[in-house]
Amino acid sequence: MTTQPTSLARSHLEYLQMGRPGSKRPVLLLHDTGGGTGELDHFGAGLKDDRLLIAPSGFYGVYGGLMALKSRQWFLEWPGESGPEPASFGRSLTDIEALLLDLYQGICRQCPPPIVFGIGQGATIALALVSLVPELLGGALLVDGRLTHIDGWEPRRQRSEGLLVSLRACETTRAQQEAVASHLMELGARTDCGATTDPYSVLEFANWLSERGL
Repeated sequence: MTTQPTSLARSHLEYLQMGRPGSKRPVLLLHDTGGGTGELDHFGAGLKDDRLLIAPSGFYGVYGGLMALKSRQWFLEWPGESGPEPASFGRSLTDIEALLLDLYQGICRQCPPPIVFGIGQGATIALALVSLVPELLGGALLVDGRLTHIDGWEPRRQRSEGLLVSLRACETTRAQQEAVASHLMELGARTDCGATTDPYSVLEFANWLSERGL
């Protein structure tokens, strides 16, 4: 069953969890714009291996008529701009890193490093995590992740030696995917590329985990 929303001391993010800690790598699910923690039930029911799944919710809201909250997003994007709004991107990146540290010191302290599965905005955030804190991760599957360029921000990237990072394109172009792959290979990550027509396919995700012994 899915737990009630929880927020840990260091991180400001609420998250839902399913399954239990064990010998299999936990999975951190990072949703796209228009998503939320609802993906947890979808993937949890489909995987059927009782591994721990953690689904945090983006801090920023997506609103409809009469300012009704429709869904969540990780960062703001302005029309005509090529990248994320810096402050919102930075806040979410910091909060997700803090969530990983909270999990390591809490329910995941006996677990191997987690897999990050990100879609869209979630994949873009996860790509930054791979670049900055690869030691906190056990691998990543990124669908439509994009490189982030923010004026005045030059992060100190860490070597991701041997870290498995798989890229899948649904809406991104081949050139965008190749740019991400080149960036990851420069960091030393083991990278493979492919395409998908359904980013939310549980079967594809389950096969990816099984084929790589995760």
